[in-house]
Amino acid sequence: MNIARACGWLWCGVVAGGLQAAELPPWQSLFDGKFPVHFRGYKMMHFPYNIWAAKAGVISSVPGGDQTDLMLRQRYAHFEFSVEYRLPAGASSGIVYLVQEGAQRAALGGLKMVLADDERNPDAKNNPLYRSGALYALLPATNARPRQAGQWNEARVRVLGKKVEHWLNGEKVLEFELSSEAFENAVRRSRIRNLPDFKEVVEGYIGLEHPGVEMWFRNPRIRVFPAPQMETTNAPPAEVETPSSTTVPPGPGGSAGGGFECKEPEGVQYLNKVAVAGGRRLTATSEQVKDRP
Repeated sequence: MNIARACGWLWCGVVAGGLQAAELPPWQSLFDGKFPVHFRGYKMMHFPYNIWAAKAGVISSVPGGDQTDLMLRQRYAHFEFSVEYRLPAGASSGIVYLVQEGAQRAALGGLKMVLADDERNPDAKNNPLYRSGALYALLPATNARPRQAGQWNEARVRVLGKKVEHWLNGEKVLEFELSSEAFENAVRRSRIRNLPDFKEVVEGYIGLEHPGVEMWFRNPRIRVFPAPQMETTNAPPAEVETPSSTTVPPGPGGSAGGGFECKEPEGVQYLNKVAVAGGRRLTATSEQVKDRP
């Protein structure tokens, strides 16, 4: 059976005899724990090491100074993006997606799933449009249960055709259609101006918003789907894996995540890796780096 076609059937809710979740497109890891080669700064060509840090399996925002958002280098249309995140007290950030680069900030040129400390962030405390899982300033999440600041959470964004879903810690908390009247009314009522026309947008960039303080992300990954042929179902994403709720202690020198042991998730296919050694640029395929140190 053609895998791309089979995946389209499964996601569109058509029962195909014998088709299992294992036949879904594999997850592709976007960070090997050392080299953030799939990321760049917003409106940049390079990874901004003075604004973001990448070490010991964790990507973290650098507090103070510039607050440039972090973007994937490739544009995506039909995808499921997943990342684990840990917030400091009172912080707010988000996953930005379908971004059309050009606005001052990534969230102003696309959509954003809110990741916030709902108990302490002033905006989140006073308005459900700024709480975890919400579509920032547009649509609230329902039944979202983020863990307390200092603990790891998992967030996912799924886009298939014009249908969008937000997932938090294994539970779907928001679902909407980009072409629906409810979405268009929310845009008209919001304080956000000059958003792209999402009836016309077919693909865009995905990224992580800089919160202005230190925040930690790990295990970013993505899988890409063929264009849907019919309306999707409410089936949950396959292979939902929620992280442990245990608080990760600071590493040596007080840097959060410093003591984190980087382990590769099982079943993840790594994209081509790029490293620099001895002044030379080295590229290795996933087969060649299976036994890397």
